[in-house]
Amino acid sequence: MLSTASAETWSDVSGNYRIEAEYVRVDGKSVVLRKADGSSVSVPINRLSEQSREQAKRRFEQAKSIHPDAASNSLAGSNYQLDNHLANIIAPTPPDIGPLAPFPNNPTLQQQFDYVRDQAMNGHLEVFWHCLPGDLRAELDSQPARDAIYPSIQHYNEQNAPFEKLTAKLLEVLTTKKEFILGSSMLASLPPNARPMLEQGYDPTVGLLYEWVSLSNGMHSLHETTFTQWINYHLPRLGAHAKELLPLLPPSLNMALSQIAIEQTDASSGTITIPKQDGGTETIAMTRHHGRWLPASFVETLAEHENGLIEQIQASVSELQSTVDNANQNPSAVMVKNLAEPFSKALDGLIESKTQQEFDQATMAIMQQAMSVAAGGMKTLGDSSAGPAPGF
Repeated sequence: MLSTASAETWSDVSGNYRIEAEYVRVDGKSVVLRKADGSSVSVPINRLSEQSREQAKRRFEQAKSIHPDAASNSLAGSNYQLDNHLANIIAPTPPDIGPLAPFPNNPTLQQQFDYVRDQAMNGHLEVFWHCLPGDLRAELDSQPARDAIYPSIQHYNEQNAPFEKLTAKLLEVLTTKKEFILGSSMLASLPPNARPMLEQGYDPTVGLLYEWVSLSNGMHSLHETTFTQWINYHLPRLGAHAKELLPLLPPSLNMALSQIAIEQTDASSGTITIPKQDGGTETIAMTRHHGRWLPASFVETLAEHENGLIEQIQASVSELQSTVDNANQNPSAVMVKNLAEPFSKALDGLIESKTQQEFDQATMAIMQQAMSVAAGGMKTLGDSSAGPAPGF
């Protein structure tokens, strides 16, 4: 809980946003504040009033003088800092999960599996990137490799732009109307044990969505920054929120994880056997490659393109762009794109709501509109599958 001695008033440039909160740290271009209920928010520094900016600067310098490593969040991890269109959204801040533990030296297959599992469960999703051999990561981080990949990133950003704007507006609703959402009369029909789970999972879920959109938006900078910097910045933030949701997952998922069987047959080969939902199993052959255990099929692909990785990337980029273009011409994808504008206007109604009643009415209108559109969409898709179009 917030101690009275450390509480301060923080305000934004408009003067409309004021909270009593305790300074925690500076995280990139935001200041993390802890509120009276123990929750934390991440406020963009450029949104703070001049007085609050000076306040944040003083607290930062004080923390730095006491302990140099305590001034900023360990999640920052690199010089890479995100500059995106979500700067006006005050989202739940990811909890500090500490640094990624060092990768074990020359591990057995079981040791690497245990290490990856433990780090991922602790929120360090970047561990999967560090499972790649160092020379491969260095090659992918090189400017020629990023130049080869960047056209597909630009293509993705162009295709995804309308949905990013829509998701940003949804995040505005989720972060500014939390009280109305949790107070909605439509939640009255939930089972008694569902509401505590909803309240416990609300902030981590919103934070997860915010960080996912930030990660997607951060792809714009991959021409100037390396994959390692981008991954080390974003994936721990995603993982930190995901970690908070783990207690809400069904116990069967943890049971399935414990049933994965690891068998190392010799110094450089082994298998991982994973249980499937239908009762069967899937076995993945693993090979030790440059100090890392990797799927044997992946190692074979690396060996095949050992001297032509850039050319293979370029070919894969062209194939990916073609796949994306074909997917976007699918009738269901076209329908979703056409719904972006009306859905955006519907979200405006939620944002403009000033009372619980107005919010509930706007929510009901959205639900009715969604059901109407869904019914019409199913009919459209049904008609399109009835036979080939004229002239086919």
